[in-house]
Amino acid sequence: MKNYQIDPLQYTYEEVITLFDKQYNKGEYHAKAFWNHLHRAGSTDVSQLKEFQQNATLAQKIATDFPLTLPEASFVEEVDGNIKFRLNLGQNHFTESVVIAMKTYKSLCVSSQVGCARACQFCATGQLGLKRNLLAQEILAQYHYARFILKQPIKNIVFMGMGEPMDNFDAVIRSIQIFADQRGIRIPTKFITISTVGDVAGLYKLKNLMDADIEQESQRASGITAPICYRSIKVAVSLHAANNTLRDELMPTNRKWPLESLKQVLQEMPIKRKDHDLFIEYTLIPNINDDAQALARYLEDLPCVVNLIAYNPVPNLTFQRPSEEQIIQFKKELENHGIVVRYRRSRADDILGACGQLGSTSV
Repeated sequence: MKNYQIDPLQYTYEEVITLFDKQYNKGEYHAKAFWNHLHRAGSTDVSQLKEFQQNATLAQKIATDFPLTLPEASFVEEVDGNIKFRLNLGQNHFTESVVIAMKTYKSLCVSSQVGCARACQFCATGQLGLKRNLLAQEILAQYHYARFILKQPIKNIVFMGMGEPMDNFDAVIRSIQIFADQRGIRIPTKFITISTVGDVAGLYKLKNLMDADIEQESQRASGITAPICYRSIKVAVSLHAANNTLRDELMPTNRKWPLESLKQVLQEMPIKRKDHDLFIEYTLIPNINDDAQALARYLEDLPCVVNLIAYNPVPNLTFQRPSEEQIIQFKKELENHGIVVRYRRSRADDILGACGQLGSTSV
């Protein structure tokens, strides 16, 4: 495996300005050009930029000080425009990501950890255990690989890959700050989704960011530079069961944060439009969690959208995939209770890149 260098990806725009001031005695003019080139061209070679053409020595020093070489992919598989790739991080650690082809755009499903500690019984990643957290630059490297190596135009970022994002909260938020910065990658927070198994403590951390965000809205409205809009981040909660006994069994996290405490924090979160931006992920497993009435009761007084997903088979697990008829009937029962339901047909399941399948091969 070749060595990789991705440290330049860890810095925010403001940190790059500080670095250029301290290391090169240069201001925002040069720092902005570097940052823009890094995230829009995927390179730290600034020698051809007009801002540096009169100073080849500075351009060479920047290239030396900020080397950028992405991790190698141990495999890349594509079916119907969906691309799953695995990046080799060394020490037998890998991360898996999926470019998901939608009708008019492409989303990137990124991982936040190598493996996962949450042990959800129907999820391939959950069977692996946690190896380690990813650094912010390792999260960003997944985007850079998709964008600049695979040449994929990415509109949305979804933290639905390997790992529980709330268990790596600081790195996830730092990566979002970089994703959303309009001077670089330019993926607004309204196109970013954080998924969670229902980590109540992590949701309260996110709520605190959203609460503080409200104070900044007047600054944004006035055109004054302000932090990114956390309230626009979409939140997806992997529910998968509507009673504590079953959820305790399927998702051990529920034993610490049962359904009642989860619902409370979701009701308190100041998400801008809960009926559009709060998602309940529900993987339907026949004869296990197919009680639509129980789910409808739980979702009373909680504006949200249910993303209904057919269980995707995972090697060595015995759960069954529902039929199309079972899915449609379950969907209709929820809709009869006034619940908005989207049947999220699996994408990339042919390459083990669909919901619950990442990590199906060893890490």
